[in-house]
Amino acid sequence: MIHDGSAIQIGYSAVRRTSLRAHPGVLEIVLVLRGALDVTVSCERFALREGDYAVLNAGDPHLLVGSADNATAILQLRLEEFADHVPGLGGVIFACESFDLPRFRRTENSLRRRILDVLLAAPGHDLERAAALLAELADGYAFEDYYERRRSPSRARRLQFRQLVIAMQDRIAERDVLDQIATGLHYRKASLSRIVRETTAVSFSDLLTYLRVSAAERKLVRDDATVAQIAAECGFSDLKYLTRAFRAWFGESPADYRRRTRGLVEADDEAPPCRELGRSLAEALRGAEQAEQRPSRLSITPLLVKNLGGRADLFRTVAELARAPEMPERITTPPRPHLLPVRVPAGGAPPLDWVAVIRGIDRESFRPVLILPVADADLARTVAGEVIAAGEDDVEYWLAYEGGLGAAADGLAERLRAELGVEAVPMRVG
Repeated sequence: MIHDGSAIQIGYSAVRRTSLRAHPGVLEIVLVLRGALDVTVSCERFALREGDYAVLNAGDPHLLVGSADNATAILQLRLEEFADHVPGLGGVIFACESFDLPRFRRTENSLRRRILDVLLAAPGHDLERAAALLAELADGYAFEDYYERRRSPSRARRLQFRQLVIAMQDRIAERDVLDQIATGLHYRKASLSRIVRETTAVSFSDLLTYLRVSAAERKLVRDDATVAQIAAECGFSDLKYLTRAFRAWFGESPADYRRRTRGLVEADDEAPPCRELGRSLAEALRGAEQAEQRPSRLSITPLLVKNLGGRADLFRTVAELARAPEMPERITTPPRPHLLPVRVPAGGAPPLDWVAVIRGIDRESFRPVLILPVADADLARTVAGEVIAAGEDDVEYWLAYEGGLGAAADGLAERLRAELGVEAVPMRVG
């Protein structure tokens, strides 16, 4: 971690296991030079191997677990020092893992070279190269690029979106955030909602909930405030609302998350420095022939699942990935499969054999999430019952509902719990 106020810090470590840590105001990039690395960041987990990299947003709690032969480069950038290089930097939400968006765009190798150029830069040149890298990441590997891959937003629209994100972050504890931002920035509310939807393919409310859940997670890790206090500080109307939103992302309640991670925060790091070895491996990686393009993998989040209706191209990508050959992993801790959403539409539109659909999913790579319609409770009960009766136990259940059906979603969740022993998570989708 940067301690002396420097803009940039470069380290090389033989990572065995780190504590759960977060660096407010500091972006972190990890690049695996040898062996394998399991990266847990917020609600996601990435299994990286040699040559893979991941960008970790400032403040996001993360934990690293490496293989016995691991060597990893860690690049940390203090964002406030680069504000003049990247307009609206405080509103950038980075979304860059080598196996995902860069591989999808076939820029994985060129971006890796840019990272290595920063790591191996001569004294006096590292800051300039870091600024160029940060600008490239902000303008091509951010939130607005991840969920909307059909086109890249214009420069003006990117800056507009970053301004909105900053305004949301500044008002995270407030109510009527849309009204406040519309008044403060002189927009109509409908225009703000349209800007967010057209730029990112997600709704204003979904984006705000994501920012609030992220803020709550950070407070749960570093603060001693009660969960109820954190709910209020992050703009949730009550503890129940925070719990529902948090469970949708993390699969557990805020209280359970805090209990589970408290020991991880206090754990000792097992990541001795290996500077000479690391630089040697980095030099070799930069000079080596670039690896053959590997199949990309999507990071599935509740925001992606909520927008499957309008993101058919991404859903098809997920389906294709489920049939792609699996790459060998060399990881000391078994990677957690990505969630694969399977949405059951109200009315029972094809495919009707949902058990066959579930059984056709590669369980080593994906864990199926059956998204059931609250608007058709009987169908939801029938489909869930059929899947359970078929012995398919490793399935998650989400209950999709629109505004005004929150109580019905809670009631259906109770019904499924009582009748089938299923813990279904209500998720608002409109």
